[in-house]
Amino acid sequence: MIRKLLAMTPIEIKAALERHRVTQTRLAQAAGIEVDKLNKVLAGRRRLQLDENARIEAFFRPLDGGEAYSTGLAEDHLPASNLRAAPLPPRPDRQSKIPLLGSGQAGPDGVFELNNGEPIDYVDRPPGLAGKARIYCIYVDGDSMEPAHLHGDLLFVDAARKPFPGRDAVVELLPDNDGAPARAFIKRIVKLTPEFVELFEFRPKERTFRLARSKIRNLHLVLKNTDMY
Repeated sequence: MIRKLLAMTPIEIKAALERHRVTQTRLAQAAGIEVDKLNKVLAGRRRLQLDENARIEAFFRPLDGGEAYSTGLAEDHLPASNLRAAPLPPRPDRQSKIPLLGSGQAGPDGVFELNNGEPIDYVDRPPGLAGKARIYCIYVDGDSMEPAHLHGDLLFVDAARKPFPGRDAVVELLPDNDGAPARAFIKRIVKLTPEFVELFEFRPKERTFRLARSKIRNLHLVLKNTDMY
């Protein structure tokens, strides 16, 4: 009973963060605590309030007692979409711009549809992409590819270059039925075969899984800074 009145120690919180591979920013957002205040708690410069402690314990409780995350290669647990369309500043000049492709924001079912028609908006073209026609950009939605790609990162994608093992790609699936939007997400390519594509994601826990080629509409290469500058 006494333990229930005590706040978690910084050591206990750090251990839980490491155990579940959760970032301090994610924990702070989930617990409704300012990141700076949480950092001070972890550094021993601030006392954790009981209501803050309750929210932190509530965040970790299902992770500690929840069902283990599958690390197999089955397709029965596809990841949620980690792409989203987002508004960008007005564009005075489209000649040196890259189109933002997307027909809607990813919803709770993880749906994101790449738009093959008129772009949603435009962003500035990096110098290394001058003259390239099949380039578009997207926003990362969620943390499944942290630390490689953070939530909110703007990524440039080359639809003309084929992805290869070790590089990240936009994976667009075929729709489940006629008229349904197609799901798309960012994952790292592990292996390419005529029958399947093997993919990797970092979170919620590192795992590799396979997708049959018959389920994939497009694979587009996500560009690195060295590709663009």
